[in-house]
Amino acid sequence: RDLYAVLGYKDELTFQDYQNAYDRGDIAARIIDAKPESTWRRQPIISNDGDPAKFTQFETAWVLLAAKRRVFHYLERADRLAGIGSYGALLIGTSDVRKPEDMARPMARLRGPDAVLYLTPFTQRSADVTETEDDSSSDRFGLPRMYSLEIADTGSLKKTAKIAVHWSRLIHIAEGLRENDINGTPRLKAVMNRLYDIDKIAGGSAEIFWQAAKRIMVLQ
Repeated sequence: RDLYAVLGYKDELTFQDYQNAYDRGDIAARIIDAKPESTWRRQPIISNDGDPAKFTQFETAWVLLAAKRRVFHYLERADRLAGIGSYGALLIGTSDVRKPEDMARPMARLRGPDAVLYLTPFTQRSADVTETEDDSSSDRFGLPRMYSLEIADTGSLKKTAKIAVHWSRLIHIAEGLRENDINGTPRLKAVMNRLYDIDKIAGGSAEIFWQAAKRIMVLQ
């Protein structure tokens, strides 16, 4: 028997299936959010000398950057969004960009924490990998080379604007990697069938009661 056909399960799940479950399902949302909430509840201590009483130049710069740009806040958000699909991405906005087209070239060397202007998290759907490194002699063989970011309305840009972005401007976040280093495993993939079952039980019970109650009301 084709149990997937009999029980109404999907053979192939899409990003939109996971997004819908996350947006409208209380259990699904908890599964995706629980790990980031726990991971980033306490901010990690960043050190490059092992002496907590002494602040190096790097540690001082990091503290300033983390406070000014709310780094851990955006890391938690990126962690949540990465769990919906196969991966997520965190865009690092820097001062070497003057116009959207500059995003397509590699990031220039940053001159201190003030060069980081903003951080923006994206889901898999909003950060599409358009090119991968095909040079087998490169240490980035098979990894993303270019992304296409769908940017929300920012005044001068249209709401559906897509911008080509070089990989050096993004932090690619994927967990549960298997055959490649780009696509991980969505957090809901292993439990989607059970989530469908829960919806059928909860929704079916409510619908049965509603249909029966309507008939009783009509008879009265």
